[in-house]
Amino acid sequence: MRRGKISEIALKRSVLKNIKNRNAKVIRGADLSNDACEIQLEDVTVVMSSNCIETWFDGCIEFNVAKEMNNIYVQGGIPLAAEVSIALPLEYEEKQLGKLMRKLDEVFGKYNVQISGGHTTVSANVNQPIIMFTIMGSKCYNVNCLKDVKPGQQIVMTKSIAVGGTGLISNAKTDILKEKFINTYVDKCKDIINYISIEDESRIALECGEVALHDISTGGVFAGVWELTSASGLGVKIELQKIPVWQETIEVSEVFDINPYMLDGTGSLLIVTNNGERLVDVLEEKGINASVIGIITSDKNRVLINGDETRFLEPQRGDEIYKLF
Repeated sequence: MRRGKISEIALKRSVLKNIKNRNAKVIRGADLSNDACEIQLEDVTVVMSSNCIETWFDGCIEFNVAKEMNNIYVQGGIPLAAEVSIALPLEYEEKQLGKLMRKLDEVFGKYNVQISGGHTTVSANVNQPIIMFTIMGSKCYNVNCLKDVKPGQQIVMTKSIAVGGTGLISNAKTDILKEKFINTYVDKCKDIINYISIEDESRIALECGEVALHDISTGGVFAGVWELTSASGLGVKIELQKIPVWQETIEVSEVFDINPYMLDGTGSLLIVTNNGERLVDVLEEKGINASVIGIITSDKNRVLINGDETRFLEPQRGDEIYKLF
């Protein structure tokens, strides 16, 4: 199997097909449209999302935690607690474990999230630490399901393509970038890593009225649009020239010969709404750049328009970031 997120076909055939709905209290579970589940308790809906850290690089904990926080936000939730399980190799020392836990507590603490429990084990079957965590929150906003979006609704995108990928690469490959650009510009590229949370724009969008949300993540904006339409069962027309792109992303992508539209987009949000222009105005009043990039259609085609040229989107094929990490 290819490195990274498994294909949509494999997900349907070998994962989702083998999960049965067994409990009515799980009101939103494993599905193409969900990266977080919802469990209805007596007077509150619990939102949960999980991730695994198994590839290590500078900032990997912050990056992966932010991804899962974003999954909570798009479900209308506020994160509260995290269960963390760690598998360590035999040669791992206790002082290293203490340093790792302090880092985890610091990162979760930035979101006011409590590490509430978990499990730690040492195993001969791993050669580097593997961290598995589940973030739990409470649902505080009503958000439309992607299955309920309608033809004619507009798609708004926040920030820029490849926010997460640009930030990661800039921080990991600083020396290479400094051979091409002045230090102040490289610092601007590195600073993009601070924009990988979608907490503000998701809250603003939800407070504006009925919307459906999907965070861009692995595979970039093209994968995000594909996932949105797979979940809705509808089509889409996207205007390439309206997709927001920061200049830093263009420069970094050219240096490393990668496609920014297929580079990790953690930090950007796709919002399906009836009045995209109004939402863009509200977001920009709050200091968040956004653009109406397309419209939902009834024909199930994923169409990408670039001037006079029209082509169809294809299923996601991994992520450009794996060319470098």
